[in-house]
Amino acid sequence: MSSKLCVGIVPLFNELAHDEQELIERLVQHRSVACGEVVVSPDRSGGMIIVRSGRLRVYQLSEDGSEHVVRILDSGDYEGELWLYGGRNENLFISGESDSEICVIAYDEFNRLLESYSGLAIRLLKLSIEKMSELGFKNSLLAMDSIEDRIVAYLEKLQERHHSGKIVLPMKLKDLALYLGITPETLSRKLHLLEEEGIIRRRGRTIELNER
Repeated sequence: MSSKLCVGIVPLFNELAHDEQELIERLVQHRSVACGEVVVSPDRSGGMIIVRSGRLRVYQLSEDGSEHVVRILDSGDYEGELWLYGGRNENLFISGESDSEICVIAYDEFNRLLESYSGLAIRLLKLSIEKMSELGFKNSLLAMDSIEDRIVAYLEKLQERHHSGKIVLPMKLKDLALYLGITPETLSRKLHLLEEEGIIRRRGRTIELNER
């Protein structure tokens, strides 16, 4: 495994001095996660999770037991900071999307950390607000009646985020379909339709939006 500090790949910590990062790294527990293994559920949150390598799936379960993907976590992503403010994990599950290496910081240790680094608490709040904004955007997508508009709005958001007309989808098509509230078959059909209409150009998971 790389000697690079786990906390050093997270925006929450990577602006700290290296010696400060090393102090935080001492709090970290390293774990291997198998594909499909559940590491967080409403009855066991465990701690703040950082993805060192691999991918994790964050999802909720509907009443009929079907999964609703909230987001996919890649290397450097993390989950669990909102629970540090006293909130409870009511409905989130996290499992391995692939074999992964994760780092876990226990909540009590992290709270002591916040007491030592006031600037860290402010940065944590800022990033939490950004996540809430992302959730609001997702809800606005699901409120759109037109599936084509839903897909295009999502692609435009990626385009804006990455400052590029050519974007690579950050998740598999089946996961994107779940994110958008549609079936994988519908997503494939609508992407093909958008290609035929000249709205997008697509090669695998790389998509270029044409000006409309």
